[in-house]
Amino acid sequence: MTDSAFPITPTEPTTFYCPFPTKEQIPNGRYFYRAPEHTNWKMAPENYPLRFRCSRGFVKKGAVTSVCRDSRWTRSIPKCLAMKCTDPPALLNGSYTLDNGENHPLTIGTKVIYTCDPGYHLHNFADSVTCTLNWDDNDVFWNGTTPGCIFK
Repeated sequence: MTDSAFPITPTEPTTFYCPFPTKEQIPNGRYFYRAPEHTNWKMAPENYPLRFRCSRGFVKKGAVTSVCRDSRWTRSIPKCLAMKCTDPPALLNGSYTLDNGENHPLTIGTKVIYTCDPGYHLHNFADSVTCTLNWDDNDVFWNGTTPGCIFK
C-alpha cells in the first residue's frame, strides 16, 4: 500500500531494521507505508515511517505515525476501539433494556428495547432503536424512532 501524505521520506537501507507489525498486532486497523525497492515487506529500514488507520466503526487510541529508529518503532502500535453510541434516548413513563446485557458497552449493533410502566402502552409501534454506523462520516447514532408511552 502506498500513501503520498507522509511527512518523512524513507532513507536508503542501513544496518537498522524494524519488523512490520502483523495483522494480529493491529486488529480492526491497518498501516500504510511507502514501498521503496529495497523493502523486503517484513522489515523496514531506518527512518521508515508507518501511518496507522482504523477500520470503519472503530476509533484510534494512540499514535498516528511511527518511525523506525535504532531497530525499534518510535511509538507503540495504536489500538482500534469499537465506537460507542451515547446513552439511548430516555422514555417518559417507561424504561429500556439492552439486548446484549445490562453492563455491555453501547457498541454498533446494540439494540435498546423499550417497555412502558404499568398503565401505559407503547405509541409509534416501534419498541426499539439500534446503535448504527453511518458509513458516510464514520459516526454512530441511534437508528429508529423512539417510542412514547401513553396512558391507556
